[in-house]
Amino acid sequence: MSFKGKIWEISAKFNPLLQEFLSDKEQGKKFLGVLCEDIFVERILLYRLDAQIKSAAKEKYLLLGTELKADKLAELVGGPGLFDQNQIWLILHAEKCAKDILVQLKKLRTDISLPVIMFFSAESKEMGSLVDYWVEGPRPWEGEQLISFFAKEMQVAINHQETRLLAEHL
Repeated sequence: MSFKGKIWEISAKFNPLLQEFLSDKEQGKKFLGVLCEDIFVERILLYRLDAQIKSAAKEKYLLLGTELKADKLAELVGGPGLFDQNQIWLILHAEKCAKDILVQLKKLRTDISLPVIMFFSAESKEMGSLVDYWVEGPRPWEGEQLISFFAKEMQVAINHQETRLLAEHL
């Protein structure tokens, strides 16, 4: 695992990471695993990812973990086809992939030829080395930090008193 932290710690690193990941460099990294413990934080990251995919003029190929089978895995390793060169694969609920698929992914991670981002919604033994970024869920006493982060992310002006009031009713 590369990095574990709260969304407000990871946030500044995430956009440059996505830009580099989505660039057309042949030598670039092709696989990124993200474990996100909080569904609202996950949605923020997915929103950012969508914006980055659009600005990079890429196409999103969306799969759920339960849909990733051996034939799809072969496509990832076999190289991009004629129409796949602008695709980025996004796999949601990756913890629901079959155990044998996750084991194969661990072995083939460096051989993947198309950009793949796997979002894990829950921790599992099988995910192991597939997670690069672990976005921890906020603790109950971190409500004000979370509200401030969401307000900034959504470009909503909010003062400290309003932040505290919202955090108390969270």
